Amino acid sequence: MPALTVFVAYAPTSSYDEDEIEAFYMDWRSSTGKTIHSIRSSLATSTPRLALEERLRNFTSFRKPTSLRWTLESPGGEYHNEIDHIIVNRRFCLTDVGVVPKFYTGSDHRLLRARFFFSRKGEKAAKYKKRSSKPTINWDLFTTLTGFWADTVVDNIDEEYERLIQHLRDSAKKAEGLRTTKRRPSHETLELIRKRGAARAAGNNQLTSELARRCREAIKEDLKERRAAVLAEAAEAGRSIRNTRRDFANRKTKMTALRRPDGTITSSRRVMEKVIYDFYSDLFDSHVHLTPCHLREDEYVIPSVLPSEVRHAIKSVKNRTAPGPDRIRPEHLKNLPTALVNTLARLFTRYLSECKVPSQWKTSRIVQLYKKGYPQDIGNYRPICLLSVVYKLFTRVILNRIERTLDEGQPCEQAGFRKGFSTIDHIHTVTRLIEVSREYKMPLCLTFIDLKKAFDTVETEAVLEALGNQGVPTQYIRIFRELYSNFTTRISPFYEDITIDVRRGVRQGDTVSPKLFTATLEDVMRRLEWDNMGVRVDGRLLHHLRFADDIVLITPSISQAERMLADSDDACGKIGLQLNLTKTMFMKNG
Repeated sequence: MPALTVFVAYAPTSSYDEDEIEAFYMDWRSSTGKTIHSIRSSLATSTPRLALEERLRNFTSFRKPTSLRWTLESPGGEYHNEIDHIIVNRRFCLTDVGVVPKFYTGSDHRLLRARFFFSRKGEKAAKYKKRSSKPTINWDLFTTLTGFWADTVVDNIDEEYERLIQHLRDSAKKAEGLRTTKRRPSHETLELIRKRGAARAAGNNQLTSELARRCREAIKEDLKERRAAVLAEAAEAGRSIRNTRRDFANRKTKMTALRRPDGTITSSRRVMEKVIYDFYSDLFDSHVHLTPCHLREDEYVIPSVLPSEVRHAIKSVKNRTAPGPDRIRPEHLKNLPTALVNTLARLFTRYLSECKVPSQWKTSRIVQLYKKGYPQDIGNYRPICLLSVVYKLFTRVILNRIERTLDEGQPCEQAGFRKGFSTIDHIHTVTRLIEVSREYKMPLCLTFIDLKKAFDTVETEAVLEALGNQGVPTQYIRIFRELYSNFTTRISPFYEDITIDVRRGVRQGDTVSPKLFTATLEDVMRRLEWDNMGVRVDGRLLHHLRFADDIVLITPSISQAERMLADSDDACGKIGLQLNLTKTMFMKNG
């Protein structure tokens, strides 16, 4: 059982200066931590509000008559105020708080009394998360229900799209049911647990100890068998074994504290929301002024989207991915009848021809995935955009049309997000360079460059210009400009949604984003004058290798590496990219 610590404090009244009041509450936040607090405050609104922000529970959580709530009586007994509070940081240990009306304290404040209840069983149970039954969908019924669809043209794009999404949601709701999950302990194990309880109640300590040992062994064996059965089921169904194994463990890292820009740590949720808002507002704000790129006029006419294209794009969408704000999942699209596929093809054709998309696609929801490093550093969380699955289906249709054009514009130095290329190719190349340079005693310098938040900081106008330089039809560039204009994202860390305007970056989570980024990086590399630099391999100079945003510079001398590194930094800075100096490394032989 954890130790119980009590703090008694007197908060400054409204007659004090604001600086003194703020200093008190800041000192209270920093000194108490995970303890139980007793606070006497004359600021009737500040302390309850602070209790809410700090995830605490106070006197106002319990319903009492008015006569049993006030704690301070004004001279003459005209006014009664509730300004004394007992606040705790455990939700269920505080069972009751009330005043003692007939106890004389020698003060104009009434005595406040609290009751606590501590249980070892409750403390242990609080560490575990209760599993709720997951819903399941009868996909045959869902397909039948979605088939009752009348495809009608609506002038307003938003209303037309919302009508389709609402029909899918209603059909999924009607076809939904609860999944029956098999109990983890077997009947034999449950019988042992029952016998152990009976032996404990009878006071037979020796039998209780023996049954407890057998229960532990039986539970361990049941969990082992269930784990093997779930993995075997996933293998037979063709699902990812790694993802299935990951589901057994709760790998979600909770954000309990964050570091402010001045280096101090805060655990207040309101302050943490402010830190999150400031960080992502700066991250997604444009810092490089680029003139809007001029889109050339071409004679290319975008063909209509065929239902077969939509069906092919649906097959490429991964299952079990998180839905966007509309709550539509990939499994919903994969069970659509032909009538709905035809409707999607008609809508996509309209969006491409009019260069206008639904306003629902102009917003997303961000989830923060902890990578590694200091958990209190907000920069160590990767922001993943949860976009509408229908939106990603639309960009997949576009990607299938322009993918060949973008791949043909990439050199062999780029191995990221390309069919037939992998990191093994570049690892083998670098390994051979090191072996040959060591064998023939040739100087070799390798500079490994990492770009800071590359996908989130590349300027949108630079992306559009790169697409035009690589021969993408103008109409597709216009639709990308429409998709990326007036875009906002929402983060829900604790209490309220934080809305942030996104003015740069490609969206992590979108299928077309990797291709857009590699096209932009290639457009930057083409402008670098590195024709006379690098190491000669098979009659040509090899000066760098790339895998998405990871770059390695290959040079015969340090001076040449310094020049190429400076050129890279200058060229990347013009489109919003910055070198991550903490991860940029240098290696030299000899």
